[in-house]
Amino acid sequence: CIRDSHNSIYFPKEIERLKKILKSIDSSLSNINMSKVYAINNAQLTSDLESFAARLSNKFRASPEIFLAKDWMSRPNMDQCQWVISGLEDRIKACPWNENLSTPIIPMFQGTSEVNAWQICQTGFAVVATRDDGWYGRGIYFTSSLKYALHYAEPNQNGERVVTLNFIVPGNTYPVTEHPNELKGKPCVRGYQSHYVKVSSDFSKLGFPAQLNEDMTYDELVIFQESQVVAKYVIFVR
Repeated sequence: CIRDSHNSIYFPKEIERLKKILKSIDSSLSNINMSKVYAINNAQLTSDLESFAARLSNKFRASPEIFLAKDWMSRPNMDQCQWVISGLEDRIKACPWNENLSTPIIPMFQGTSEVNAWQICQTGFAVVATRDDGWYGRGIYFTSSLKYALHYAEPNQNGERVVTLNFIVPGNTYPVTEHPNELKGKPCVRGYQSHYVKVSSDFSKLGFPAQLNEDMTYDELVIFQESQVVAKYVIFVR
């Protein structure tokens, strides 16, 4: 436990590490009251993530024509695709550990229930992997916005909402600009390992793809294999 609001338990090095991670993801956290944060170290799931990254890196080198598709660059709305993918590229660049990685790792949130959060920490994301078809593909969904993740978090018996903070290997990412009906329930686009979309933060259009250069947006990252992600923190928000 990094900090427990009742018992005030601290691990200074872990606190500093978390602060740096949060700063790299979302700078608008000042109005969010985190009541408890638990650091998670599941050696097996971490090893699975590292193995996935290593295998993917080898695939990129051996068969880039199969695993590193860039067909969106020839689409009529290429400008919008580039605007979308630049959002993910900014997330990658914000994490200094990615400077020397051929397959970057990024931190992102997922809102869930307390029961699911602890199951995820123990056995991975199988518990949520096939719950619904998903607007942007049949996968596991994350966001870089804690505020947006809280929309999907279920209050526990103390009224706290629970969010996991996760390390993810997105691989080669497909920039989503389609209407949700076009990708709903579908597998990952061939040649990619994840989907990324900028969505409107306007409540009337919440979750729908944002318009090109729209100022206020959230984002969603969809991955399709459990070994692409490992939970590192469980955050309780009042």
